[in-house]
Amino acid sequence: MDTLYHQTNQLLQDVSDLFIRLEKETTNQEAIENDIQAKINAISANCEKLDIYVFKTPINQRPMAKMRVDQLKYDNKHIQASLNNAKSRRQRREQEKSERDQLLSRRFGHDHTEITVDYLAQEQNSLQNSHRNVDDMLSTGSNILTTLRYNRDTLKGAHRRMIDLANTLGLSNATISLIERRVAQDKYILCGDPNDFSPLTPAHFLIGRPLTAPADDDLTTRPTPSLSRFKRIEQMRQHFWQRKDGISRVADIRTKTGITRRAVSKICPLPVEPSSPETRGTTDD
Repeated sequence: MDTLYHQTNQLLQDVSDLFIRLEKETTNQEAIENDIQAKINAISANCEKLDIYVFKTPINQRPMAKMRVDQLKYDNKHIQASLNNAKSRRQRREQEKSERDQLLSRRFGHDHTEITVDYLAQEQNSLQNSHRNVDDMLSTGSNILTTLRYNRDTLKGAHRRMIDLANTLGLSNATISLIERRVAQDKYILCGDPNDFSPLTPAHFLIGRPLTAPADDDLTTRPTPSLSRFKRIEQMRQHFWQRKDGISRVADIRTKTGITRRAVSKICPLPVEPSSPETRGTTDD
């Protein structure tokens, strides 16, 4: 579609150049007018093809493409009106030149120096010229009104498409704002404080807190209605991680600073030699 659009724009530029030649040259004007008319017909054919391509473009690009094609149609109608006016002026000049040449080529008698003027014929010719000029003016005015009417329809269509586009963008902005607000709320539910810059680790998804965080109180036996929202979530998590298979997964280890709880997978038992009866007796002594 872009290639055809640029070709049509180039045809419009060629027509503008031909109009400049038409104004400067006094001969061969009819041939130039024929060239202009041929290019106008080519532009009309391209606009019809572009109308078909518009409906094949993505829906978000369709209003802008339609506006560009309408602008080409408007320019083409304006050029056609200008060409019609140029043809009317050329035909009027040719008729005036023909009448002037006919008058100058009239022959008279040997001794006649007076020209008998038929005042009625002269008046008739003047009326015909006046009627022709009025017809040209009416034709020009009609073309201008048609162009203005088409321009008004184009502007109304562009205004309607701009309103639709604005509504679409407004809906998109509202949707984006809703998504951003939902993301902030989810972050607050997951991490607690949105101003907390601690990293999000896999432990947050498994136990709801970092592995190095202090252990929470046992809430499995507490009545649920008396708990806050956060403690209810913690109670549900504790119930979820309770095991019924009797397998120990954590162990309490006594150290010199107190008792700490570690996962069994993180504990390595040290080998201890069994004590003999002799050794126990010696020790008792």
